[in-house]
Amino acid sequence: MWPGPSDQLMPILSMIPSAYLDHVIVLATKKFIGKSLDDPKVARNRCIERLNCWLVDLGLFYPSIYQSSSIGATVLYPFLALKFTIAELGTHLRSLHPADAATIVLHNWIKPSILEVPDPELSESDITDSDVPSVTSNTTPDTVRDLPLQPPPTVHSRHGSKTEDPFHTYGLRYTVSRSPDRSRTHRATLEERQEIFDTIASTLHDRCKPDQNDFYPSRGGAWFHLFTLLSENKIDYAGWLSDLFQVLKHHKSPVWTYYLFAKLTRANVRIPYPVAVDIMRYFIDIEKTQWALDVFNRSQSHQWLSSVPELLFALTDSRAVRSQAVFDLLKRPDYANSLPTELRSVANNPLSHERIQLVHHVAYAMAKSPLLTSRMAFRKVCDCLNYLQDRGAPLSSLMSRALVYAGVTRPLREGIWLSTEKFQWILMFVRRLEGDEVADSLDEAAFTLRSENLELDKARMKPLDEMQQEADHIAWEYRKRFGHGSHQSENITSPYKTVTPKRTRVQRRLEFAATVSQKESK
Repeated sequence: MWPGPSDQLMPILSMIPSAYLDHVIVLATKKFIGKSLDDPKVARNRCIERLNCWLVDLGLFYPSIYQSSSIGATVLYPFLALKFTIAELGTHLRSLHPADAATIVLHNWIKPSILEVPDPELSESDITDSDVPSVTSNTTPDTVRDLPLQPPPTVHSRHGSKTEDPFHTYGLRYTVSRSPDRSRTHRATLEERQEIFDTIASTLHDRCKPDQNDFYPSRGGAWFHLFTLLSENKIDYAGWLSDLFQVLKHHKSPVWTYYLFAKLTRANVRIPYPVAVDIMRYFIDIEKTQWALDVFNRSQSHQWLSSVPELLFALTDSRAVRSQAVFDLLKRPDYANSLPTELRSVANNPLSHERIQLVHHVAYAMAKSPLLTSRMAFRKVCDCLNYLQDRGAPLSSLMSRALVYAGVTRPLREGIWLSTEKFQWILMFVRRLEGDEVADSLDEAAFTLRSENLELDKARMKPLDEMQQEADHIAWEYRKRFGHGSHQSENITSPYKTVTPKRTRVQRRLEFAATVSQKESK
């Protein structure tokens, strides 16, 4: 167990004279990091976990070491910035006040990328201890030389590969441009870059300093002010913003992530496209569907549904969504939606195979949604059917399964009369898409069940159950591609696993009465 503040660390630190405490802490941290990273037996995640525990314990014992004016922080944070990202030190940054954390990140992670372009030939092994100023000399924040650090982190979505299989581009290469305006530091001299950084640092300090009553300003947070200033000065902040959202997702409440995003959007701060996709998937995973939809519909941006197709399933699984809301998302321009004329299998079909497949699965999800009545579900499945037919798109057997489940299976199980006209209309699609054999077995089963006053027989429901199980298997495999929890929904059964029907209230009462009578007889 890593020693905590109440175990072995406090007595050791208490024995060190205060005049040498900063120096000892910096050297101990450097030795610990160097030994842990060089040890092949210690995984990097384990090293990061130990380092965060060490930094938190130091803050409890010696809080002033993390103040920006302290010598320890002046030397310690540049060294940490050389080895670790903001996301990796999220546990430590969470323990600091947001104003202090934002200032530390600005001066130690972002500043080097503003002031200098790192030498690509300079490797990490070329940076020796001589590059780090000695804390025993008269070191001040103004005399500390900026260490050459890595360039800003690359922006990527941790879910970036989830949609590569279901949404490819038929061999067409699309150039996705999401680059911001050219930075003010582009081809700028060192003096000009220093002036830009000083302006950002001083403005951030003024906006985040407490008032006379020692209260911090409530309008906006320190992180909001930091990225607003970077945006106003046209500094590339995409990588830093991505790291910050990773910290918030793992170490703060989801409310922090949502409100920081909302504040940045209202201030016209551009949210990088991969960061927005990652935030949406995060909200979908924690069942905050409305927040994910807000990110998708954010102003001054264009989001592609092909990047987050699971948003449609999250909507259908979490609410009685209107068909118009679904089609508003489907009708948005999308690079993966429409096909060039020479690639269309049907001359007047502008939809790609991926979009057609998505609409089929959305229709089946609506058919099985417990939040909709059978009548509502059938109407929404018909809306999806009309959406595809109006565009000349081909239909698959999954659409007929959706029609059968919403228009036949659910009404029979709910004791609702199934009209002959409606059934014959559904049977027409089944015969066309699945053949005469399947249509005849369905016709026979439905006729038998209707003629016996809707008394469901398990054996006679077998054709309907088999159709449902096969469709469940197709839907389960499709959602599994996205790599998140939607394919584990109660509405989607794992391959060929029969869903255990829920007991009705009357059945539970009868079982309870039988149990009580058995106990009394004993």
